[in-house]
Amino acid sequence: MPHPLQFGFVKEHGAIPAIYTLKEAIHYYLERNSIVYAIFLDNEKAFDRVWQDVLLYKLNQIGIQGKLWNLIYMSYKTATAHVQHSGLTHQVFRIEQGVGQGRVLSAQVIFRIYQ
Repeated sequence: MPHPLQFGFVKEHGAIPAIYTLKEAIHYYLERNSIVYAIFLDNEKAFDRVWQDVLLYKLNQIGIQGKLWNLIYMSYKTATAHVQHSGLTHQVFRIEQGVGQGRVLSAQVIFRIYQ
């Protein structure tokens, strides 16, 4: 973990290595007279859309268990928020989706633990 071709959240895997890998793959298949298909995924706001139950399941499936898994689980299952506007505070609600960018246990931190 993470996959060798993953470029996000991986030390020394930024845009330049990703572009180089793409370029080399295109050249490889074109030299062999093969059709080349490319798909680009724009992950803008992806952190906001992550299903927490699926994230927790996948973390468990790749071997994150025990105290670390329980810590991550409780971090997400007990996360709450409220909205304040013009001096009024809305009722507290559970956060059921997203990974909370910048949180102590954000996706970046979890990936760094297992590099």
